[in-house]
Amino acid sequence: MPTFDREKVNNGCSLLLHTVVLAMIKVNTIGLFGQLLQYDLW
Repeated sequence: MPTFDREKVNNGCSLLLHTVVLAMIKVNTIGLFGQLLQYDLW
């Protein structure tokens, strides 16, 4: 039982990490495009 719980916790942590990384990449990409658009506009 403890090993199963540990696996579940590890899976949850890795999933959370993947979500955070994807969110950061998305935000960075949007920020990059925003900067490019600003440069194009100005």
